[in-house]
Amino acid sequence: MLINDFYYCGDVSVSEGQIETSVRFNSAHEIFKGHFPQQPVVPGVCMIQIIKELLQNHLNQSFVLRSTGQVKFLQLVLPHMMPRLSIRWIEEGSGFLVTAAFRLETDLFKFSGKFEKL
Repeated sequence: MLINDFYYCGDVSVSEGQIETSVRFNSAHEIFKGHFPQQPVVPGVCMIQIIKELLQNHLNQSFVLRSTGQVKFLQLVLPHMMPRLSIRWIEEGSGFLVTAAFRLETDLFKFSGKFEKL
């Protein structure tokens, strides 16, 4: 898990089928030493993992990412940024259809996909 190590959440708001939170990254984390040494950038795979972890924690279930529909990198997400993350989901079959976005004034990263229960 990356929570409380690679990233921290604040101002968490939960409603039916939705989580909103602010995300603060640990800019001293080892990940940034390799991604990339001269210009650290938050890896897309880490942003997807954050979405998965928050969904798992909220729903108290384990998931695997089964498929993605949309993964859009609209702007670089840098370690000093503190974006808002919005996650929405609907249950479908053995999993959940999920849409999510990291944003500041505009979207930085957009995701849609299906997580299945383990």
